Amino acid sequence: MKELLRLRQFASGLVPVALAAALAIGATGLLRGAAIWQIQGLIKPALDEGADTDANREFKTLFPKANAWIEQRAQEQEENAESTGAGDALKQMFPSATAWVERQAEGISRSWRDVFRVDEAIGSRRTQRLLIAAAVGLLLIGIAGTATDMASVYMTQHMGQRVLFSVRQQLFEHLQSLPLKYFEDQRSGDLLSRISNDTTRLQMLFSSPIAATLAAPPTCLIMVLIMVLINWRLTIAVFVLLPVIWGLTAWLGAKMKRYARAVQARMADLVAFSEQTLNAMRVVQAFGMEPHVNRLFGDTNRAAFRTAMRGARVRSFNTPITSLILILGLATSLLIGANEMIANRMEPGKLFAFVIAMQVLGASVSRITRLNMTIQQTAAASARIFEIIDTKSDLTDAPNARDLTEATGRITFRDVSFRYDEETSLVLDHVDLEIEPGEVVAVAGPSGAGKTTLANLVPRLYDVTDGQVLVDGADVRDVTRASLRGLMGMVPQETILFGTSVADNIRYGSPDATIEQVVEAAKAAQAHDFVEALPLGYDTEIGERGAKLSGGQRQRIAIARALLRDPRILILDEATSSLDAESEGAVQAAINRLLEGRTALIIAHRLSTIREADRILVMESGRVVEQGSHADLMASGGLYKALYETQLQKKPSADDTPEQATAP
Repeated sequence: MKELLRLRQFASGLVPVALAAALAIGATGLLRGAAIWQIQGLIKPALDEGADTDANREFKTLFPKANAWIEQRAQEQEENAESTGAGDALKQMFPSATAWVERQAEGISRSWRDVFRVDEAIGSRRTQRLLIAAAVGLLLIGIAGTATDMASVYMTQHMGQRVLFSVRQQLFEHLQSLPLKYFEDQRSGDLLSRISNDTTRLQMLFSSPIAATLAAPPTCLIMVLIMVLINWRLTIAVFVLLPVIWGLTAWLGAKMKRYARAVQARMADLVAFSEQTLNAMRVVQAFGMEPHVNRLFGDTNRAAFRTAMRGARVRSFNTPITSLILILGLATSLLIGANEMIANRMEPGKLFAFVIAMQVLGASVSRITRLNMTIQQTAAASARIFEIIDTKSDLTDAPNARDLTEATGRITFRDVSFRYDEETSLVLDHVDLEIEPGEVVAVAGPSGAGKTTLANLVPRLYDVTDGQVLVDGADVRDVTRASLRGLMGMVPQETILFGTSVADNIRYGSPDATIEQVVEAAKAAQAHDFVEALPLGYDTEIGERGAKLSGGQRQRIAIARALLRDPRILILDEATSSLDAESEGAVQAAINRLLEGRTALIIAHRLSTIREADRILVMESGRVVEQGSHADLMASGGLYKALYETQLQKKPSADDTPEQATAP
C-alpha cells in the first residue's frame, strides 16, 4: 500500500479536483441512502388505506405545504367533476370525437386495472397522490444522484490520467538522467516492460469503475446507519459476517500482491527476450536458429502463463466467496426480519428498505474486495516503477556547476584512471594527455586498449575513477552537462539511427536546422546523392535503426548529423569504417576540411584513415605507449608499425567490421 501512497507526489495541483470529487462521491452516497429511505414513503401509505397512519402523519409533518397542495388539488378535481363547463361544451360541439376519446380512455383504464390491479393496490385518490409524491421525490433524488455520480466519475478519471501522465513522464525523464553504466547493467526489455506494462497495470487503478469503487466506503457507512435506524437488532445479527469478509479479503490480497509481482517479472522476461531476438533477427535466420528461438520463447511464455494463472486462481476465489457470504447475510436478515414482523417490532416497509440497504451494502463490499485485488496488483507494478525512480544517478550536475561557453577546445587528461566498477580491472591507467585547440588527434591500438573509453570521458558519459578531465581548464564535473555536450559532436562506432525520415535523423541534435543546412551537411558527408535517389528523398522513412539503408549509408547519415551540429570538439569513433573506398576518400576529404579550427579526437580501427592526423596516440592495456605522427611512429618500429603492417597484409574490404579490421 505504501507504494501506491507514493503516487501522491504525482498529484500536485490536483487538490481542488480531489476535493470536488470527494464531495461528489459523498453526495452520491448520501443520495443513495436518501433514495432507500424514501422507499418507505412508497410503501407506508398503502398499508392502511384511508386511515391516519404513521406514514400519513409523517408526510404531513415533513411536507406540510406539499400535503396542503395535494388536498387542494383533490378538492378542485372533485368540484370540476361535478360542474359542467368546458368539458360539456366540448361534448356538445364534438360528440363523436368526445365519445371516441372516452372509449379509448376507458379501455386504457380497464387494461391498467386488469393487468396491475391498480384499484386494489393503490386505493383512494389521497393515497395515490401520496404515492405519486413519494415517487416524484425518489425520481428527483435519483436524478441528483446520477448527476453527482457522473461528476465523480469524470473527476476521478481526470485525476487518474494526470497521475499516470506524470508517472510516465518522470520515469522517462529519470531514465535519461541515468549514466550509461546503468543501461549496460540492465536489460533494455525489462526497462521497456516497466515503462509500458507496469504503467499500464497502474491504469487499472484509475479505470472507469474507480468512482463507484471510491464511493463504496462512504456508501457502506450510510447503509449501515440506515440499517441501524431501521432495526438495530437485525443489523447486529447481519454484521457478525463482516469480520469473515475482511479476513478473507486481507488473506487473498497478500497472496495477490506476491503473484502480481511475479507476473510483472515474467512479462519483463518475455519483453526482454522478444526485443533481443527481434534486434538479432539477421543472425537468427542466418544460422537457422528459428526452432531453437521458438522453444526458448515458448519456455518463457509458458512461465509467464503459469504465474498469471496462479494469480487468476486467487482472483477467482475473491468475488464468489464474498458473494456467498453476503447471500448468507441476506437470508439471515430475511429470517430474522420475518420474526420481527411477527412480533410487531418491524413494519413490512422497513424490512423492505432494510433488505435493499443490505443489497447496496453487499454491492459496495464486493467493490471494496475487488479494489483490494486491484490495489495489490498495482502495488507490485508501482514498486517496480519506483525502483527506477529511486535509482540515484552519479552523473548529476554539481550544485554550483556553471555553463561552459565559448570554449576553444583544449582537452586535458590529468592522471586519469577509470574502471567500470570495483570488481573489474582498470580500463585506463594513469593517462596524461594534452590536446591543443584545433588539433586533430587519433587514437589507435588493439581491441580493448581503452580507446573508446578515453573518448567517452570527454563528454562525461562516464566519470573518471581518479584524476581529472578538463575542457579549457574546467573540470568536466564542475560544468553543466548540457553546456559541455552542446560544444561537441559525436559519431559513435555503432551507428544509431531512428525510424523517422532522413532529414529528421540528420537534424537530430540540431532540431532548428533548416532543410538547406541539412542538405549541406549531407553533401559534406557524401550522403546527398543516395538520399536524393530514395523514393521521397529527405522525407523517406528509413525504418527502425535505419534498416532500409546499407551500413555505409547509415554511417554517412551519422556523419552528416555530427557535421550539422558544427561542434567545437568533434569525436569520431571510426567514422569511416563502413564506407567503400571511393566514399571513404570523399568523406575523409570533407572531414579534413571541416576539422579545420576544431579539436578532434578520432578513434581509429583502420589505421589507413588516420595518417593525416596531427598526432597519433597508441594505447595498450589502458596506457598511452606511443605518440607522434604517422611517419614518426612507422620509423620507431613499435606497436603502431606492427598493427599497420598487419592491416596492410590483410587488405580489409569495405564490408569489414571494425573488429575485423583491427584483428592482428
